[in-house]
Amino acid sequence: MDSKTASTSNPPHGETILKTIAVFAILYLFLVSIGMIGSAFKGMGKGFAEQLIQSNAGPLIGLFIGILATSLIQSSSTTTSLVVGMVAAGTFGEDLHIAVAAAVPYIMGANIGTSITNLIVSLGYIVNKNEFRRAFSASIVHDFFNVMSVLILFPMEIAFGLISKSASWLAEILVGTESFSFNSPIKLITDPVVAWVKELFKQQEIINYNWLLLIVALLLLFFSLRYLTKLIRSLVMYRLEAFFDSHIFKTAGRAMFFGVFITILVQSSSITTSLVVP
Repeated sequence: MDSKTASTSNPPHGETILKTIAVFAILYLFLVSIGMIGSAFKGMGKGFAEQLIQSNAGPLIGLFIGILATSLIQSSSTTTSLVVGMVAAGTFGEDLHIAVAAAVPYIMGANIGTSITNLIVSLGYIVNKNEFRRAFSASIVHDFFNVMSVLILFPMEIAFGLISKSASWLAEILVGTESFSFNSPIKLITDPVVAWVKELFKQQEIINYNWLLLIVALLLLFFSLRYLTKLIRSLVMYRLEAFFDSHIFKTAGRAMFFGVFITILVQSSSITTSLVVP
């Protein structure tokens, strides 16, 4: 009886290995789907986003333009890069302090716009009421954090120039120092597949390849979330939850450290928050 119970609770070693490999394979598909969604939105809205940012509106309008532009292309890095390039080119004015002050609302808006990816991921659990409630709660944390940060810092920036003055001061200190670049290891392994699929879809003329890329990406996202959850549960879900509770999320400070570390490593807050949602 004991041996039968043990065999039921503990799957064969070979089956565990296969399921573990399947977990990593589906996790890779999940990351590819996130990359495909970003690429599709970027292809559909990048030109429009550039025109929005180049309108050079006031602070409040700039904030909403940052939100809209990033929502369209699903990449705060792209929006931020466009704004940085415009500051460097003198689009916001030749005076550094004025240019940086004009750019701050766009950057704030980009931080809010990028959190939409998490909401898309949480929709993968919509068929299960309890799972969707938990996933949506986790995904909305990013939105609330960014919105609350803007509600606090945006008025301070308008009134006192807190962020723009600090950025200008730091820029003057760093002028003349050497720069460095860091390539996300996640993007290194997913970007080639995303680019290959995009080129493949470009060859057909039935539907706009960006829309086709988005549709396939969403299907892949829902598929990967569905089976990733099932596989993890069939393996050691309770052990995994215990590991996260005792190591990753044991304290708020430790959770914050891992969040910062992982985001620096993968160079994408969307990937970090999307991985937390499941």
